Amino acid sequence: MLMSALIFGGCASISENTHAYLGSPQLAPTPPDTVQIFRSEPSQPKERLGEIILSVGGNPSRQKLENRLQAAAAKLGATGVYVVSDRTHFYPVTYWDYWGAETGEYWHRLIVGIAFKTNEPGQNIVQPASGADGSKENRFDDPAESRRTKL
Repeated sequence: MLMSALIFGGCASISENTHAYLGSPQLAPTPPDTVQIFRSEPSQPKERLGEIILSVGGNPSRQKLENRLQAAAAKLGATGVYVVSDRTHFYPVTYWDYWGAETGEYWHRLIVGIAFKTNEPGQNIVQPASGADGSKENRFDDPAESRRTKL
C-alpha cells in the first residue's frame, strides 16, 4: 500500500503556461497567498490581466493546483483568478505487440483560469492617456469606447 502511494503520488506533474493580455497593465507582483480563487467570474469591477493554463498529469492534490494558480496569477499582479475551464480529456490508445492488441486510455487534464485585478473604490487601474497637448484625456469619455473596454 505504501509503495503504491509513493509510485502514484510521485507521478503527478503540473506544467504552467501564463500569458498577459495585450494592452493589459504591467503591475508589480502580488503575494501569492493574497490571490483569491473563484469558481466563476465575480461580478465586481475588474481588469483582466491574463490567462493561466495548467496542464496536469497524474493526480496532484487540490492544494497543489490552487497554489500553482495563485502563484501564476500573483506574477501578473492579480488579486484574483477565476476558473473558466477544468476538463479532463480521454484518449483511447491501442498497442500492438507480439500477443496482439491491447487497449487502454490516456487522459490529460487542462485547467484554464483568468487572472484579474479588482478595482477598489477610488482606484482606476486603466491610466488615462496623454493628449497631444500633454494634458490627461479620459479614454472613457466616448460611450462607444467605454462599452468596448468595460468588463
